Amino acid sequence: MMLSRDSQPEQELQTGLANLYQTKQYSDLSLFGRDGIEQLVHKAIVCPRSRFFEAAVQTRGWESDIIHRVDLPEEDEIVRLVVEYLYSFDYQATTTTPASARFPSKYRASRTSSVRLDAIDYGQLYGMSATCAFGGPDSYPQSGVMRASGHLSRPNTAMAAQALPLITINCHTISQAGNWTRSSSDRNATFGVPQPSPHATVEPHLLMHTKVYAAATKYGIDGLKALAMKKLNTQLTRHFDSAELADMIHFVRSEDLAGDEGLLEALANVLSWHPMLLDKNDIEVAVKRCPGLAFEILKHSRRHGDTIELSKGSLIDGAVELLSTGELHDFTIICGTRTYLVHAFVLVTQSTFFRKAILGGFEEATAKMIRLIPMDDDHPYPEYDDPEALKLLVHFLYRQEYEFRCVLNGDGKEPFEKKAYISTLRAQSLDMLGHAKMFAIAVKYDVSSLRRYAFDHFKRAIATGGSNPGLGDVIREVYTSTPEIAQELRGALTSRLLRRRELLSTPSVRAAIESVDGLAYDLLVHGKNK
Repeated sequence: MMLSRDSQPEQELQTGLANLYQTKQYSDLSLFGRDGIEQLVHKAIVCPRSRFFEAAVQTRGWESDIIHRVDLPEEDEIVRLVVEYLYSFDYQATTTTPASARFPSKYRASRTSSVRLDAIDYGQLYGMSATCAFGGPDSYPQSGVMRASGHLSRPNTAMAAQALPLITINCHTISQAGNWTRSSSDRNATFGVPQPSPHATVEPHLLMHTKVYAAATKYGIDGLKALAMKKLNTQLTRHFDSAELADMIHFVRSEDLAGDEGLLEALANVLSWHPMLLDKNDIEVAVKRCPGLAFEILKHSRRHGDTIELSKGSLIDGAVELLSTGELHDFTIICGTRTYLVHAFVLVTQSTFFRKAILGGFEEATAKMIRLIPMDDDHPYPEYDDPEALKLLVHFLYRQEYEFRCVLNGDGKEPFEKKAYISTLRAQSLDMLGHAKMFAIAVKYDVSSLRRYAFDHFKRAIATGGSNPGLGDVIREVYTSTPEIAQELRGALTSRLLRRRELLSTPSVRAAIESVDGLAYDLLVHGKNK
């Protein structure tokens, strides 16, 4: 239930929370930011709103009559905004933190239990370094008695207004202008570029909203996370060309937020709607150092049928360059003698298999490496990976397309003699067998975009080359390399064979049909239905 100013009980609740925030009465938990500014809060208010603080308090088993201390790595202003939201369901950005908010150690509470939460308690629970989250000295100066009046916040915040009697603030301060969906009014604009929101403030505050979003994500405050994203999207409608945009991208990369879909979507939208930003040197440098964002922009550009280029080459070439150089790689794929230095974000956002391997707590996640068995002389079985198909799979993850190249022998003239278990991807652009192999590896590693791509090209290939002498090999490949639930290629083959029934009498096709269990029956059933 959202709080509003329409009922007296809710007014009283809002005013009571605001007064608790202002006076600090009955506080029993002390939060410190990076520079040591203290925020006195109440466990009963912050713990139900934050999974992080709830776990911290429950795990430590603190005595109820002591004010306990938690040190956080965020800037003091970010901690203040998080606390402000927990009491007001909103937060107001300010340019600077006033000196009056800074208190020397002698003014800190004497009845404080100073703790540094152990990494062993929280590292696995939150997927981050607890030492980073609760850094700081092992002991702290303890003297003096805290005076609540010394912690009054700035009078120009939403909290100060809420603390006044009979005055409440509607928590819906951010309108639907923050939702960037295309409407009829902006269809004439490129990609539905939103108009500057009237709710955007004069100051950009892009980096600040991003930091609040990051803190809300870390501390499990879902409402604040959604609010920060809405405020950020609103600000970006007006301040998309702010100098803070590059800083925001660098922050996303440095704080390991490059896998956050919300932030990547917001940034990719802005850079897709305003591609001229990519010509700015600071933006180019920032994007190139954040492969996840570069890939997200690439997907946006393909979605809109457009090509977005950096001043020194296209994003797609930049992604391929990262693959070829191995720069910024954080994961390794090894298959036989081949090694691919790749980027985990590119893998986990497109492949369910790699997402589970990298994020699922398996050995591969710790080693940051996976070993795949190649299909070769020692392992001539279809459950292993065709080295050429795997190479094209990795290539597709970065370029969103693939092409077949002829595999030549040492003198560069003739192809290797083909064997049943060696890749037969050939130079023809409409190679049925090659697309079948790519479809199979897409199904195996659950890459839906590659699965659709290979299927579309297979359909075109079989429509123009359905009488190819190698059709028998294609039939065997389709029915032996993919599970029965993957029906796309099987359906296309069956339809082709029934439309061109003369193919059924060719020796290679007949031999292939007889070698595949159930195929003859499928043809019989489908033939009756036509």
